[in-house]
Amino acid sequence: SNRWFVECVQIQAADDVIGHVLSILQAPDDVAWEAESVGQHLGDRPALLVLDNLEQIGPGVGSVIDRLLFSCPGLKVIATSRQATGSANESILELGPLPVPGGNDTVELFASVQLFLDRMQSGPLAEHDRGAVAQIVSRLEGSPLAICLAAAQTTTMTPGQIVTELDDMFRLLS
Repeated sequence: SNRWFVECVQIQAADDVIGHVLSILQAPDDVAWEAESVGQHLGDRPALLVLDNLEQIGPGVGSVIDRLLFSCPGLKVIATSRQATGSANESILELGPLPVPGGNDTVELFASVQLFLDRMQSGPLAEHDRGAVAQIVSRLEGSPLAICLAAAQTTTMTPGQIVTELDDMFRLLS
């Protein structure tokens, strides 16, 4: 494949991004953790690398992206972050909130609800929880991050309990 998704949420230092990318690319273990190694592994063929959740890495991640792009002529990078990476090649596309259901809308047709369901930890949505999920995503104003944090709570709470707890939203989502 010439497309790779790299989840970076566990990476804390910019220097570790390349090693993580090399492991996703299934490069040999003895390869040096350098952008040039990624370039040697990919060659000149077109490739897409999605680096997801870069915000906790901080400064330096932009220069890592720039080194990857320089070392891999056919590489395109999509980086997701709540802040700019600082890459010299960066184009920023800010995403707003997701649409939320209202009134008699079919709940499952909304991206905000689908995101909640995708991130839910407790299995499929029960019929009696549809209204609660609609309330959750509406009260969170379609914010993808808040929706993901709320959905993670389903390991210990029902959607109805989450609605009740949203009165103290900051305590719930921390």
